[in-house]
Amino acid sequence: MVLWGASIGEEDLSPAKIADLKQFDLLLVRETLTEAVLNQHGIANVKLCADGAFTMVKEELPLPEGWQENNTIGFNYSPLVWKRNQASKEAAQHLIQHILDTTTLTVALTPHVMIPGNNDYEMLVAFYERFQDHPRVILLPDTLNAIQYKGYIARMRFFIGARTHATIAAYSNYVPTMVLGYSIKSKGIAKDIFGFERLVLGINEIADTEKLIQKFEELKRDETELREILTKEIPRIQSMSYKAGEYLATLA
Repeated sequence: MVLWGASIGEEDLSPAKIADLKQFDLLLVRETLTEAVLNQHGIANVKLCADGAFTMVKEELPLPEGWQENNTIGFNYSPLVWKRNQASKEAAQHLIQHILDTTTLTVALTPHVMIPGNNDYEMLVAFYERFQDHPRVILLPDTLNAIQYKGYIARMRFFIGARTHATIAAYSNYVPTMVLGYSIKSKGIAKDIFGFERLVLGINEIADTEKLIQKFEELKRDETELREILTKEIPRIQSMSYKAGEYLATLA
């Protein structure tokens, strides 16, 4: 029995869960923060890999009207983040207004998960309606699959996102990225790439418009450095993704 690609925080554990996890033959964890938590509780058979999404291929569809090549920023927001901090929606919209007011960037509202009760697209429609008269705001459709969204994200200059796999799509294509409303997986993934939790904002921070703007300005300022680090580190992270298969093979 294998748990593959897990992220588990201290807040996720209970004595019963710890007892269950100790029964697994192999625990493949995707970042070092989870590895440390499980080791602290004496859970054996823990192996560090990386999220398989880092190795997922991309499909590049034609660019939509309004897209600026090399000058488009993706923006992803999720119902999960909104439910945890409803004030974050207004702050995020203020951030978009700041981007429009202070840069020439096109903002591409980018859904990534569309399931009943947890639909990014429904949230982003409200964002689009607020900015629909602005020529530099576009909304990507809700009909694409993961490799097609990755194809769009790969061609962005920057990315701001709440969904972990949307931010992985950006990281894995060397796109400087800011993460909204972290969980342990977001913190751990950023730490393993950059050495610390760089440009990852907590769930309470994302309702603070000034904090969002400050971090966006940091994202812009460090654009070249961030891209250089990603170009260097992502091949290492991708090789860690493939380690999962090697560890799985030891059970055969």
